[in-house]
Amino acid sequence: MNPLPISVVIISLNEIGHLEGCLESVRALASDIVLVDSGSTDGTVDRAKASGVRVYHRRWTGYSDQKNYANALAAHDWVLSLDVDERLTPALIAAIRAEWLRGPRADAYDLKFVNFIGNRLIRFGSWNPEYHVRLFDRTKFHWNSDEVHEGLKMNAPVTLSRLGGAIEHRTVDSVEELVIKTERYSALFAEKLLRLGRQPSWWKIWLNPVFRFWRDFVVKAGVLDGRLGFAIAWESARYTHLKYKLALPPTQREPRWSPVYLWSASVAAAGLVWLSVVLPGGWRDAIKSSAPAETMSMVSGATKGAHDDFDNHFAQPATRTVEDEEVWI
Repeated sequence: MNPLPISVVIISLNEIGHLEGCLESVRALASDIVLVDSGSTDGTVDRAKASGVRVYHRRWTGYSDQKNYANALAAHDWVLSLDVDERLTPALIAAIRAEWLRGPRADAYDLKFVNFIGNRLIRFGSWNPEYHVRLFDRTKFHWNSDEVHEGLKMNAPVTLSRLGGAIEHRTVDSVEELVIKTERYSALFAEKLLRLGRQPSWWKIWLNPVFRFWRDFVVKAGVLDGRLGFAIAWESARYTHLKYKLALPPTQREPRWSPVYLWSASVAAAGLVWLSVVLPGGWRDAIKSSAPAETMSMVSGATKGAHDDFDNHFAQPATRTVEDEEVWI
């Protein structure tokens, strides 16, 4: 198939394990692939060059700054911005091709994300559903200056739409890597708060994490992802706690009273839910007895057929105009 007038823009650092999967997923879509590397030592640069990618080296200056630099190197104004651990599903490639066949109807596209830990698809909790604007006209957007969780900021009123299909995000390879990522990202967010001169209140530090855990594990049914669902909810709560706690002066990081009772009660109650649902079958046995087979395919945790489940899950909504100066995270 002929390549589309879209540039794929990637930033990297020691990502050789994910590189080939990412590149393979976009070759059928675009011929202009730009990779900005910030000092890889694992062969990422050599592998990318051998694959015909335009490779540039730039000292790391932050996510947003690195991506804005990469966008400027693109041969086309339409940019598909990816991380190396992200891959396009065939359905998304087909949807983009169909859109370009009749001409883009929007200035940017909000794309569905399907998240994995290792090879395990995460179907519930805060990781699903998840959408990000990654396909956009670079003349109308720029990445904001946030240290972490960077977002696109528009330069003028724009139209936004969605496409079918999804991006597979190999978020981390293990729970241990998720723990490390929590600590790195929380430190970066705390730096942002310190730079802005914002000092969080005690309830943000100690109560927000409890609410976050319950929302992700119980309300959003993260419990149905079992052990990994618990780990994701726990690390989400820990991230919320650390990003605010680290923004305080060291002498103020410990409260006058211990929050251990709140945390213990939250974890104990969530543990009871987990034991009743995941180990003996609990709710899932009841669901299985009354739900049709196609419903259970979404609860089983098996990855077989995952692309079809997610690709067919939503239809394309109407294009909408955004006039306020928004940031999409």
